[in-house]
Amino acid sequence: MITGTFLHMRGIGPTTEERMRSAGITSWFHILEGPPLIPLADRLRARLLEETRKSLDALKEDNIGFFVKRFPTSQHWRILSQYLERVAFFDIETSGLSRYTAEVTVASVLHKGRMHSFVRDENLEGFLDLMEDIDLLVSFNGNCFDIPFVLDAFRIPELPCPHIDLRWVSYHAGLRGGLKEIEKACGLPPRDEDLQSVNGLEAVLLWNDWRQRRLRSSRDRLVRYCESDVRTLAHLSSHIIRNQGASLRPRSSPVCSAG
Repeated sequence: MITGTFLHMRGIGPTTEERMRSAGITSWFHILEGPPLIPLADRLRARLLEETRKSLDALKEDNIGFFVKRFPTSQHWRILSQYLERVAFFDIETSGLSRYTAEVTVASVLHKGRMHSFVRDENLEGFLDLMEDIDLLVSFNGNCFDIPFVLDAFRIPELPCPHIDLRWVSYHAGLRGGLKEIEKACGLPPRDEDLQSVNGLEAVLLWNDWRQRRLRSSRDRLVRYCESDVRTLAHLSSHIIRNQGASLRPRSSPVCSAG
């Protein structure tokens, strides 16, 4: 599926891509097999051949970051389809909404079939260590929220791995609203009953209960809430890929494991 778009190539927009599809050119391999059939001027055809070779080289070299940077967000589902087995889904909770005054309290990551959860003042530094083992990171609204908080919390200039924001993948798939709204609209597996009403504000209150009153039940509920968001990301990614007509290989069942 990743080879089925040309929109990341210089000079190719939706109209030109449609002309190519109408001419029977539907993958990068078709471009190399039949350059004379490409319905473009010679100069643009030569550029397209060069861009195609770069894309195939990136695919061969396993350069996921190349595709994340070059593909328009409307085509990021193709990257997910290609590398789904290697995606790590993550979410964070914070002590407030402002990145300048709040801090990361919990981070949960579903990576290689295991759920890892990190809690401030316990093992939060392990989150950055895990990031070094991740090939492709996926969040929901992470570009606006999670990623800036992570960069500030760990004082790093950028993530050590490429990142896809599933909010915009969902948007281009016709799925609008917050994660819980999309979850219900798609009929994804429901959360535990005691987590269905939890939102960002209550997550802050749960953290305060734990930090100020040492209520273990609040701490554990906050962690489970964060993990439930992460599981939803995995289900949502599979849902979007299936709706695009792509096949899915079976994923490992997630196992809860702190740290």
